[in-house]
Amino acid sequence: MVLISFIALTGTTTGYAVFPRLMIILIPTFCLIYLHYYKTGFLCFFILFVGWYIETFQLRDHQAMTYSLIFITANLLTRFLPAALMGFVLFKTTSVEMFIRALEKIKFPNVLTMPLAVMFRFLPVVYQESQNIKHAMRMRGMTTLQAFLHPIRYTEMRVVPLINRVVKISNELTAASLTKGLSVETARTSLIVFKMTTLDKTIAGFLILLVLLYYVI
Repeated sequence: MVLISFIALTGTTTGYAVFPRLMIILIPTFCLIYLHYYKTGFLCFFILFVGWYIETFQLRDHQAMTYSLIFITANLLTRFLPAALMGFVLFKTTSVEMFIRALEKIKFPNVLTMPLAVMFRFLPVVYQESQNIKHAMRMRGMTTLQAFLHPIRYTEMRVVPLINRVVKISNELTAASLTKGLSVETARTSLIVFKMTTLDKTIAGFLILLVLLYYVI
């Protein structure tokens, strides 16, 4: 996730390095397809490929203003979409316990493990709470049309309850993390055992090879 996000954000749009970069930014779409998110995977594949093509092989025949808008849009998609997709894949494939254990195994600082673990559990809960508030508002007649007609009232009904829930949930998650001993400096026991499979090694080696080609070329 770190390598793909870094290459996507800082990637070049000139020279032969654009081809390894294309393969790197498309890896998240293959992950989505592997997870059976076929529509999302193929759609993001198409978006990233078109965006990469536009920013790499610049369409000079367009007017300056039109081309600038197209280029900026394509550039933003190819730089931020892969990172967002990898974050989605991480949330879908990794539990909080596995995430914490993995950080501990690579000797990640404990002072950073705890905030990351809370954030990892926090974001999905916030999204679910936002959806619950949205459904409750619909039951009370506050539809999307009403949001445009009464934006201040919609914001108050949507944001204020969400802020209250976010504050309460953040306190609960922090207390739960402390209760589970995340702040303890000594090594903790765990039932989770990590082992690199052949598929893991193949994917890791392929990604490292692409990164090396990207910087060498």
